[in-house]
Amino acid sequence: MHGKKGSGLCPVSFGVAFGLTCALAVLLWSLWVKMYGMPAMMSADHMGLATTYMGDLLRALVVLVKGFVFGFVFALLYNGMMRFSHKRCCKKSEGGAA
Repeated sequence: MHGKKGSGLCPVSFGVAFGLTCALAVLLWSLWVKMYGMPAMMSADHMGLATTYMGDLLRALVVLVKGFVFGFVFALLYNGMMRFSHKRCCKKSEGGAA
């Protein structure tokens, strides 16, 4: 699928990018809470954040894996839908310009 114009998303690349983005967001949020405390509008009991840096890293690792799986499946579904809709909606006309 690589190299063709409009070939869709690479599931591995998209999964890694999505997982890393989610893990970075979790790490930044954990550091924010450690430095400034939980925002008043949020309950600390509801968020259940880890109190140690090792716990934060473990949580980020779990989110990395979950984000990768979600991104991988999303890219596969996206590519499948693109192929399906391209076959149904984008047929070339018989005698004219496409």
